[in-house]
Amino acid sequence: MNREEKLAELVAKAQKLGLESRFEGGLLAIRPKRELDGDALETAMSDLAEHSAEIRTIAERRAIVERAKEFFGSRVWVYGYGEGTLEGGDADGRLFVRVRPEGFNNFTNLTATANTVVILDERPSEAPALQLEGGSETVRPKGLLQTVRNKFRGEA
Repeated sequence: MNREEKLAELVAKAQKLGLESRFEGGLLAIRPKRELDGDALETAMSDLAEHSAEIRTIAERRAIVERAKEFFGSRVWVYGYGEGTLEGGDADGRLFVRVRPEGFNNFTNLTATANTVVILDERPSEAPALQLEGGSETVRPKGLLQTVRNKFRGEA
């Protein structure tokens, strides 16, 4: 059994026990989905700790693709290829990008890693909350309809 097979078996065993590996802000976090007895938990966590670097990499790749789903269809830039579109991703953390390399007329599909892709985030964002001076009250900017309604009522 090679190292990858052993690692896959270890992760599958942990999942059967109800332990879910996740990538949380740069850290490998293991979340139990059900109560485990002390010995089973100790053994599983020791095995996972022994291979934590590899398991963290797997969890990170899965988190990258999960997060990238929010940007499918977005404009991206890939070093050496120029502008393109993020088309998809896979469970191994690879991103699928459609680009038209500079100087070429045809599009090319390529597989890239997250560290070679820059995404232009053009999603609409919510207006940030405003903090009033001297108070702890937070105020959200009013929308156009709210402003018109308040003027009509004489509240503005």
